[in-house]
Amino acid sequence: MFEHLSQYFIDLIYYFEILTPVIMFVTLLVIIWYTVETKKMRISNQENLELLEKRSLKDEDREAKEGDLIRFFVLSQVDVLSTAAKDQLKKVEKLLVQLKLDKIISFEFWSIVDFDSKRVRVIKPTNIFELFVLDFPNKPNRLSQFNILQKQLDLVDGLRDSFVKSFNYLNEHSNKYQDEWNKNIEIIGDKHDKWITDLTSQNIDPTSDPFLSEFINIYLVWAETEQRRDMYIAENTLIQNVLSKARELQPNEYGEALLRPLLRCIDAIQNHRNLRDHIIKENNYFKTSLEGMIASLSKVKKEFAK
Repeated sequence: MFEHLSQYFIDLIYYFEILTPVIMFVTLLVIIWYTVETKKMRISNQENLELLEKRSLKDEDREAKEGDLIRFFVLSQVDVLSTAAKDQLKKVEKLLVQLKLDKIISFEFWSIVDFDSKRVRVIKPTNIFELFVLDFPNKPNRLSQFNILQKQLDLVDGLRDSFVKSFNYLNEHSNKYQDEWNKNIEIIGDKHDKWITDLTSQNIDPTSDPFLSEFINIYLVWAETEQRRDMYIAENTLIQNVLSKARELQPNEYGEALLRPLLRCIDAIQNHRNLRDHIIKENNYFKTSLEGMIASLSKVKKEFAK
């Protein structure tokens, strides 16, 4: 048994001596492979890092370009809004001229299409704040100009709504007072024609009545006046003169019959005048607001364009 064991160890040593170079060679190959692969991984990681850096630079460049584009867009829309405010101011001033006339005319007014805050508000306020304020920490005035811009955009919305309501109110009530005027001036005209016809048919001279004589003469002058249907013209040429004679020559059945339509004509005139005064005050406020807006938007654009 000892001989067998000895022989076993001898064989083992023999095989070990034979396999040792092989093992060493394989080990060397493994080391070489590991070294090569490790180098490849390092190169690959470096390339990936460089690629990520390039992509990051590209992303930053793209974001910068997008920011510049949005800034340009916002400034262009502020400019459009400023121009629209100037055009809207002209419409307000034209309406004010019309309102100050003691004359019945068809009032003209319309809102400028570009006078709309949506032109700027298509960009979120937070984005505008970031691009125009946060990105420029060395320009502290931009914060106040940003707040002014938001205030002016709110004012645009308020004015657009007020323009429509004010002008609709003007037209609605102007038509109402003109209808009241027309109804009563027709009553006065009808009575004038009827009294002359009735008395003449009875061979009675209408001018024999002191009030009718004055009324007929005043009516004739008014009838020959240009634009006599205009309440402001008729007020001085017909209504006030006839009312004065009706009060002066009382009692008189003809004068008394005209008192109600005369007074209603005067009410219609005064209501229309009061309406004009009210709308003039509103449009003076619109005018002042638009002038302030134009100045404010100019400052905003100047600060943001730096």
